Amino acid sequence: MKKSKKLLALALVVILIVSCCVVSANAAIPPQKYGDVDGDQFVTITDATYIQMYLAEKGLIYNKRYEAADVDRDSIISILDATMIQMHLANFDVDFPVDEEFYVDQYLYGVILDYDSSKAMVGVPVDFKVDGYSEPGPTNVKLYVDGELVAQTDEHALPPDQYEYHLSHTFEKAGTYQLKVLVCDKWGVGCSWNIDDYVVVDDVEDKSKPVITSIRRDSLTSIRPQIIATAQFGTAPYQYKCVLEQAWFIEGDSAMVIKTQDFSEKNTFDVELDAYGTYRVKVTVRDANGNETSDSSIIRVNVIVPA
Repeated sequence: MKKSKKLLALALVVILIVSCCVVSANAAIPPQKYGDVDGDQFVTITDATYIQMYLAEKGLIYNKRYEAADVDRDSIISILDATMIQMHLANFDVDFPVDEEFYVDQYLYGVILDYDSSKAMVGVPVDFKVDGYSEPGPTNVKLYVDGELVAQTDEHALPPDQYEYHLSHTFEKAGTYQLKVLVCDKWGVGCSWNIDDYVVVDDVEDKSKPVITSIRRDSLTSIRPQIIATAQFGTAPYQYKCVLEQAWFIEGDSAMVIKTQDFSEKNTFDVELDAYGTYRVKVTVRDANGNETSDSSIIRVNVIVPA
């Protein structure tokens, strides 16, 4: 599966960013060497000394290079790792890959929230869908709110080939929050992304009319995603109308309509984003009493790799 994840990273079809609640990042990390704890591209006695000082609580692993320090591959940094480096430098044969290169893969394809900013409400759980992975595994995903860790995955319960994760958090007070999602490896090192100024409200002012709580997609990497609109309040059942535009000015009204799905009970919208540019999805929801509400979301297509 490691190979397939590398292929996914190399053949990344599209990077999409939808509104402030979908983000994407990755970390292209140069190769490291087992035993090169100080990061100078050479394995020397200094590296063994770094490990000894770390174990004596008199120093830190340089730039969090835990994987490089774990020479014997037992997921624990111990005196044996320092000994293996010393034996290698003394030209003894060791059974571990001292001075051999390895790669650390860390990708955060995107984060999707099921409540857009200013649509999240106090006491209502908000789901975070995170697409990414960080190797060496197991991958762990953590959610921070205003710098405090509020949720994380159980790394031991995740399949080794899984790279779609779900976290949930319930806000207890209305306000504006700073969110951070961290996708990290077994050492706690990885990719992160901040979601700034995420607004949570006490409640919806007028529940007699429908409210579009989110406009999101089912895939962060496909050029043919399915846009999903979610409505609450008013009177069910709802009807949904979606319009896909290619917008040259995000803040303006100048746009070319690409596809329209008229009012129906279907809250999903199949689109094809086969060109660079900025797209806008406009959604209108009509409830059983004829009340309507509209909202929109921006999609930017930055990268397209031909099939």
